[in-house]
Amino acid sequence: MKRIMVATDFSNAAFDAAVLAARVARRHGATMLLFHAQAVAEPNTMSSDGPELKAALAESEHLLSELKKRITDAVPVGLTIETVAHLGEPADAIVHEAATWNAHLLAMGSLGAGGATQHPEFGSVAAAVSRRAHCPVLVSRLDQPLTVPDDGAFTKPTVVIDDAAFAHEAVAAAAQLAEPESTIEVVHAAVGGTNDPGTLARMRSEDLQKIAELAPRVEETAIGLTVTAGPSRFLDQLLDFVGTSSDLVVVGAAPPEAGGVLGPIADKMLQRSPVPVAVIPRPALAKPS
Repeated sequence: MKRIMVATDFSNAAFDAAVLAARVARRHGATMLLFHAQAVAEPNTMSSDGPELKAALAESEHLLSELKKRITDAVPVGLTIETVAHLGEPADAIVHEAATWNAHLLAMGSLGAGGATQHPEFGSVAAAVSRRAHCPVLVSRLDQPLTVPDDGAFTKPTVVIDDAAFAHEAVAAAAQLAEPESTIEVVHAAVGGTNDPGTLARMRSEDLQKIAELAPRVEETAIGLTVTAGPSRFLDQLLDFVGTSSDLVVVGAAPPEAGGVLGPIADKMLQRSPVPVAVIPRPALAKPS
């Protein structure tokens, strides 16, 4: 993981996300890109060298320079930080820049300056980007503590799966963000409602079988990590669990054939998770060196 991009709107939530990403970048020896897309009214109708656009771009570049200094003050050692300012629709620009720059991880804050008015379902463009980005998207909210220690490694990641075929990719992504010797707990999300003991017992049995098949594959490539199976939980139960037992949630976005929706699990986690959420694209994942 050598290229970490941070999309910022200069809000407090975005700054917290940038500090979190900087800690991860320092741990991995990664180059960090600070990116801001400034929405402008009908940019295609304006001259690219017109005074309004020049002023907007200059202001964005100035704010990025100030943000870079704040981040290096907060995480002072071992960071290489680049900055790029762009004029255009934020979600589109972020997704395009992440792909063009070949980001291995994209970090964003949620509930930024635009709040719920930017994206009423989730409070920011973070959800829109999470649907479409080619790489994992790490989202933190302003009401979450900075749970990553100074060494930039998560120690209690929880992988939430609803698809056994996708489980290995999700756990592999968690392994890259986890501290060596950590335990990754893989939990099956039960979508729908049942309290039938027989159904729950069958789900638990299926989970154990999935993890028994999955764990050796992950542990071969992530020495020191342990992969365990937690019980199936409904979404509200998952939120309670991660609030007391996790410092990172890893979920998958819905596959492309779902028509651009994020999926009920990722949706719920982005809105309400008490810890940062990494949304992993499927079927294609970033393959950082």
